[in-house]
Amino acid sequence: MWEAAFAALDQDPRRALKLARKARDLSPDAEAWYNYGSVALEAGDSAEAREAVRRTLALDPEHPDAWALLARLHFDVGAWKEADEAVDNALSRDEEHPEARYLRGCLLERRGQFDAADTELQAAHEEAPDDFPEVRWLSDTAIEAAAEAVLSSLPERVGAALLDVHILIDEVPSDAVLSMVEPRPSPDGLLACFDGAPVGDRGGSDALALLPATILLFRRNLMRIPPDALEAELEITLLHEIGHFLGLDEDDLEERGLG
Repeated sequence: MWEAAFAALDQDPRRALKLARKARDLSPDAEAWYNYGSVALEAGDSAEAREAVRRTLALDPEHPDAWALLARLHFDVGAWKEADEAVDNALSRDEEHPEARYLRGCLLERRGQFDAADTELQAAHEEAPDDFPEVRWLSDTAIEAAAEAVLSSLPERVGAALLDVHILIDEVPSDAVLSMVEPRPSPDGLLACFDGAPVGDRGGSDALALLPATILLFRRNLMRIPPDALEAELEITLLHEIGHFLGLDEDDLEERGLG
C-alpha cells in the first residue's frame, strides 16, 4: 500500500494521503509514521507531516530519516536554528545521511559559506545521485545569456514594456523575499521573484509605483536544475515573473501554464 501511496502523489495528492493513512493504521510503528509524514509533506500538508514526525521520534528517537524530515519542515518555514539542530541530530545518527547533508549545504548557503555548502551538497549527490543534483557552478554570464534568449523571444510590445525592468542575480532568496511570496515557497526551490508595481500601476503617486521594477534570479537555486533543462526552466520562470509585472495574478498564470 505504501508503494501505491507514493505513486499517487503526482496525480492525486489527496488520494495518496488517504492511502498512506490506511497503510499507517495497519501497523502504526515508527517507520509507518515516518512514511506517512513523508507522503503528507509531498502532498502539501505540513501540519500532518509535523505531527507524523513527532509520533515517529516518540517511538524511535534514533530515527535519522525522521530527524532529516523535521529539518526539512523547519527549513521550509525559515526556522533556521531549529533546522540546524534537526540536521545535527540526523547526522549524529547517520553521518552520511544524504537529505541531512543536503539541508546542511542549503543552510550554509544562507550564511554565505558557499565552499562549505558545495562540499555538503556534492556529498549528498554522491550518496543519492537520483535525489540530489550534482554541484555545477553557474556564472552570471551563463544566467544572463539564458535570460537574454528568453527575453529576445518575447513579442515586441512586451519587450518594450520591460525596458525599465532590471534583472538582477542574487545567491539565495532572503527572508524578506520568502515572506512576500504567497504561498511561501521552499527556500531552495524559488528561482526568481518580481519586486515592484505592475505596469498598469506605474506612474502614479504611490512611492512603490515610482521605484524601478526588478526581477531577482537566485543563482544557487538555478544551479540545482540540470544543465539541459536550465533554459526551458528559466523561460517558464521569467515568463511567470513578467506576468506579475504585466498585472497577472497566480490564477491567470496557472491558466497559461506558468504556475
